[in-house]
Amino acid sequence: MTPAVLPRKLGFPSAPKKGESDCASRNWDLLSDARASSAPRPGGIIEIEHYQNRHSVPAHRRSVMTARSEDSQPGLRPDELGEADCWELLRTTQLCRLAFTGADGFPDIRPVNHLAVDRTIYIRSAVDSKFLAVASQPRVAVEVDGVDDANFWSVVVRGVVEQVTSEAELHRVGVEHFKSWTAMPKLFVLKVTASEITGRRFPKVAHPTPPVYAVPVTETARSRHQELRGERPAPIPHFQPPSQS
Repeated sequence: MTPAVLPRKLGFPSAPKKGESDCASRNWDLLSDARASSAPRPGGIIEIEHYQNRHSVPAHRRSVMTARSEDSQPGLRPDELGEADCWELLRTTQLCRLAFTGADGFPDIRPVNHLAVDRTIYIRSAVDSKFLAVASQPRVAVEVDGVDDANFWSVVVRGVVEQVTSEAELHRVGVEHFKSWTAMPKLFVLKVTASEITGRRFPKVAHPTPPVYAVPVTETARSRHQELRGERPAPIPHFQPPSQS
């Protein structure tokens, strides 16, 4: 029989010392008891929910694997950025990551220099594998992140990419003066027209590090996580009743 595997909390390899928080002590007791008194689950994996229920761990102390979310704690939820703020941050940066579907069908991502003008992202490019891939599968995503004095931030743009073939547009946006960081000649310009843009800001504060476990995520945990994040469940498909002729 495969022995039970004790879930190990990263950064917490030994028993808590005197004076540590009650939450840390309870977590350690929870995990230590798994080795001593409980039967192994299929595949030698111990389900954390089983022990939390058995020990009556309060809901506000339950682990991430049983749907405790940092978003439920005051001060830990990131700020959602408005569209105008997202574009302003894009205009202050020159390096982004372009995600696209490669020629082999797998996701690919490349760091590229960009220029954000009029809610459009322009990218200089050579006729390389990236250029050829997006020509055939133009749905892409662009990610930019950065840091300021008080926050970390990230902006993601999803949209459709195409080659710029208008000389007037090139002169209007000034992309011909935009220099790439690499020495390879890049004689063509791609533009990403955004269909969706989202951004988040994370404050630079010390956050408590929750435990992590090598256990499967249950449907209960998924549902609870969505509830804590305020996400609506997927609607049940429905159809109009057939018309009576």
